[in-house]
Amino acid sequence: MNTARLTILSILCVVAGIVIFLSITWPEDANEPEEDYVETYTPEDYGAKTVEVVTAQTYIDGVTEENVSNETIWSPDDFWAQYEDWTLDTQTDGEMLFTREINQLSPAARENGYLGIDEDGTLHLYQGMPEQGNILNTFFSLRLEELTTAERAELRAGLRVAHVEEFEQYINQFQQLKQ
Repeated sequence: MNTARLTILSILCVVAGIVIFLSITWPEDANEPEEDYVETYTPEDYGAKTVEVVTAQTYIDGVTEENVSNETIWSPDDFWAQYEDWTLDTQTDGEMLFTREINQLSPAARENGYLGIDEDGTLHLYQGMPEQGNILNTFFSLRLEELTTAERAELRAGLRVAHVEEFEQYINQFQQLKQ
């Protein structure tokens, strides 16, 4: 019977040692579920690259519209296909500038564009009437002395341009009066 007691006592000592060891080394919050732990990955973890893309469209009237966005490039082929109608102007590690020229009037000019002159005789494209002073683009100075009083008054009031043809006709006409 002594050997049975000795065996039981040995087992109890081993179990007590394990319990003491685990209580010392086991983290206090090991049995509690981890809160607010969400494993997050970035596109870069999957081999993608995020870049700032600037697109600049310049219209026939000289107005340029820019758009800035952050884009993730998952597939270079898909990315380049998206910009096949654009010209890559500059590229750095984290930024790309694409440009293109549009053979139309800018949206602001189509909606409410006027050609007119300021007090100095400089020809401008305005958004709205020239008296409002919202200049979209500046072209060149005119030799006002070669215009009649009525033509000067008409230019100060503004000439409505809603179509490319009108715009080009006026610009060609005023090129002859360029200083």
